[in-house]
Order: sequence, then structure tokens, then C-alpha cells
Amino acid sequence: MAQADVFRESLDCLDLLKDPVAVPCGHIFCMRCLQQHWENHAVFSGPQYENTFTPRPDLKKNTVLSALVEELKNYGFQDDPADHGEVMKMLCRTDQQCICSLCWLDDHIGHDTVSVAAERQRVNRQKELEVNRQEVQQRIEDGEKNAKVLEKEVMTINVSAHKAVEYSEKIFTDLIRVLEKRCQKHSCQ
Repeated sequence: MAQADVFRESLDCLDLLKDPVAVPCGHIFCMRCLQQHWENHAVFSGPQYENTFTPRPDLKKNTVLSALVEELKNYGFQDDPADHGEVMKMLCRTDQQCICSLCWLDDHIGHDTVSVAAERQRVNRQKELEVNRQEVQQRIEDGEKNAKVLEKEVMTINVSAHKAVEYSEKIFTDLIRVLEKRCQKHSCQ
């Protein structure tokens, strides 16, 4: 289970990370939820972990992670994950949001839904297909370039062959003339 999901269960936090902060052991939580947890406990520790912190760590918002969470919200991950407190394992394509199985039964029956894993596989397969399509397109373009080069080479060979035939014809014509002249000289005598 992801650490954010463990934290949500331990503190009843059903939101995507709001004002995310990292404690010294590296775990990340909502600032407000962690402060509430520490107000109710004498020892400063992560809610699900045995690491303790002395003195109480100064919490600062992780702006990079916060921006990332905002981007996730823009891609359909909602601030109110299931009212049911379940992990969102399904994607409702109709509403473009992640949902839990109970939300699917309550609000999304009849919608175009898939498991998040299946959607991830589809997206990865689509990316692979796009890469393959680009490779095939590149091969086609390379083949067309090679065909043009070969066509030019064939034309060059044909021109050279034509010139060789013309030259040979000229040589044979000249040879025939010389032989005819010699024949005439010998017949005249």
C-alpha cells in the first residue's frame, strides 16, 4: 500500500496531499494532518512509523510535490477520493476521474470504466505502438531514400551503357569504313 494511503487510513485524511511536507525519515504527509497528529501525541514521529524526532522538525511545504499534486488533480485525480475511504482502483473514462469500486456502484454504473491497471497497460501499449509506428515510418522513409538512390544509380548505369553502345557503334562503323577502303584498294589493283 502506498505511504499516502497508509497515512490516509491512520489519520482519516481522505484528500490528496495538501501542503505536502517531508519528515526527516523521508515520508511525506499533509502538513495540517501531521500537525494535528503531533498535537495529540507527546512524541514527534511519523503516524505509522517508529522513527521519532527530537526536537520537533520544522515543517516546510514541498512546493515541487505540491505542484505535482495539482497536476494530478488536473488529470482526473480528485481532491475527494471516495467518500467510502477506499483506494481508487478504477478509472471512469466518461467523467475522466479515478474512482473506487463503491463509487462505481453508486455514481458511475453504465459509464465507460476500466481498472487503473488496465488503463495503464492500454496507455503503455499505445505508447509502444506509437514508437513502433514511428520506427516503421522511419524504415519506409529510409527505403524510399534507398529506392531513389538506386533509381539514380540505374539511370547512371543506363546512360553509361548507352554511351558505351554508341562508342562501340562508332568504332565498328569506323572499322567497317577502313576495311571497305582497304577492300576497294585491293580490288582496284
